[in-house]
Amino acid sequence: MTESGKNDIRALKAHLPPADEIPTVMIGCGRRFWEMAEELGLTPNRHSVLLGAADAITKDGKYIVMSYGELIPMKEYTTRADLGNSLFRLIPELKHNSLLCTGRPFMKMAGVDDAKEGSLYRFDLKFDPKRGGEWDSWSIYLINHDGTKDLAKEWYDDFPC
Repeated sequence: MTESGKNDIRALKAHLPPADEIPTVMIGCGRRFWEMAEELGLTPNRHSVLLGAADAITKDGKYIVMSYGELIPMKEYTTRADLGNSLFRLIPELKHNSLLCTGRPFMKMAGVDDAKEGSLYRFDLKFDPKRGGEWDSWSIYLINHDGTKDLAKEWYDDFPC
């Protein structure tokens, strides 16, 4: 992670709950996710490839560089399609104030088409007491560096799983 990236991550810290109020710090399985948690002063207690892997996209966007160095064509990289519905089961299982250190692909799986790297997103779940307390919708907000938030995506009963 570049020093500029680290500074961007540190700036987001002001918009997080206190560390002792974050029950879960879940990170992807690459160094950048660990570094993100480290810059936020948090210790991960859950790791998942669903949030990101140790791979990268080439600058031209045509290939994925696998963690073992091999280049594969983007059309052969099916992680988003393979894992997409998993996040719709994961998010409602998390406790209030859980933090996910993830990347743009995870947010795209969540339906945020213009997801940004190095950004803080808040998932607000809404529960319907008529459905036995099950969640029936959620909103995803992009938290800006000045603390304001912009609606990024809303889901209702049309979850894809």
